[in-house]
Amino acid sequence: WSVVSTRSTRQPTASHAWGNVRSIADGVKANSTGLPVLYLPTPDPTAKDVAADARVSLSFSEAALPALLTPGVGTPCAGTDAEDPTCARITLIGSLKKLDGVEATKAAYDLGVRHPLAPWLASGGAHTGGAYFRIELDRVVFLDYYGGPAHLSVEEYLAAPTPQ
Repeated sequence: WSVVSTRSTRQPTASHAWGNVRSIADGVKANSTGLPVLYLPTPDPTAKDVAADARVSLSFSEAALPALLTPGVGTPCAGTDAEDPTCARITLIGSLKKLDGVEATKAAYDLGVRHPLAPWLASGGAHTGGAYFRIELDRVVFLDYYGGPAHLSVEEYLAAPTPQ
């Protein structure tokens, strides 16, 4: 999951930010792309915001990754606080692009592998309709140590090796 930040269409002025937790996937294992996809039900506040302005920020924290729990300890980030700079976090900044056809089918599969309720939502379980989206990156900000974040180019970010 990620916090998806948008420009709110429901606040008194359109300049207020809105953060919403959404399920995210970027491929499965070796097929990871680094370009997350998500499903937005039509009435979801984020879907309404994206319809008006597709610019988003996706924020991720190492603290949310159960695969990175310290062995035998059961704590994320090697036992540090989630706000400690050594607990890695990354923010992907760009615009969401609505997917259709083969791209939407692949997004549905990827989300279904990562998030068991995703296929239920997309097949009408939420009774609302919706669409799949992928981020088109403009910038990447990464923090994993003291001294401030690194600003990675999109090319540097996408060139990172995929864990197997």
